[in-house]
Amino acid sequence: MPQRYRVVGFVTYGDDRGRRCPIPIGETVEVGSDADGGGTMTWQDASGHTWSEILSDRLLAHYLVCQLEPIPPRGPVGRHAR
Repeated sequence: MPQRYRVVGFVTYGDDRGRRCPIPIGETVEVGSDADGGGTMTWQDASGHTWSEILSDRLLAHYLVCQLEPIPPRGPVGRHAR
């Protein structure tokens, strides 16, 4: 199940022309882990285009340590939280 993260550092993706482009700080990305330690990062840009990229285990680890901040999963709203 993919985990949601907020971009807090320098995270890039490959565009249609093969260029490395930064994902703006504050954007939300989803990261799903693969069995080999890597994963897939997916995000949607301002124009609504969805981008997906396969990450190596080393790049995923780097992003998770210092470039991405986990977003807690949405839970049920309790009576006192309303």
